[in-house]
Amino acid sequence: MFACGPYRNLLFAFTWLHYSSARPLNVYSEPLAACGTRPGSGEGDQCTYRSYDYGAHQVCVERLPHSFSSRTGQGPWSNSYTGRSWCICIWAYANYFLTYTDSDLPVKCSALPSQVLESEYSLAKFKNCGAMSSHCDKFASAVARMCRVCALQAQSDSGRVELLRRCNAMRAASGSTATQISWPEEANLQNLSTSGTSEVCSAESGAMC
Repeated sequence: MFACGPYRNLLFAFTWLHYSSARPLNVYSEPLAACGTRPGSGEGDQCTYRSYDYGAHQVCVERLPHSFSSRTGQGPWSNSYTGRSWCICIWAYANYFLTYTDSDLPVKCSALPSQVLESEYSLAKFKNCGAMSSHCDKFASAVARMCRVCALQAQSDSGRVELLRRCNAMRAASGSTATQISWPEEANLQNLSTSGTSEVCSAESGAMC
């Protein structure tokens, strides 16, 4: 029994490390926060990244605005959920912001999985920022807006650095149009307020975005 002690401790440490590394991270490379209580289209209480989720329901909004789904060309399904936290599609976020601004679409950045601002998968979703996930050319503005909002919400210097790294990669991948848009800069990130933002479904899947 005595000899098993060290091995038991090693096994416990390995299990803990495996569990820690397996936990989903957010855009700050910190543990993914909950998006309210059982937000629609999410997984449990989170908007987790799922490669099979064609609609990419990974943008957490704290209060779903009235007529959100109608305004993005999906019909009136969201009216029954007005004011609730929800995991909306990446393309629907981009479409709503580009068409109506995001003054009534409060994004909770700590609940955005890291893949929203780092993967080729998510960039393709941003590019489908037209109605009902159709292609549009202004996608880089939506990516930059999300980066600015999340920069304001960052709660730590390390989180800001990780966010900046992701946003720089997304900017580089967005092409020449990204150079004409305001992005959060490294020098500014250290001085941003952490009190909140001051700036004010894909058709194929038929999912609610």
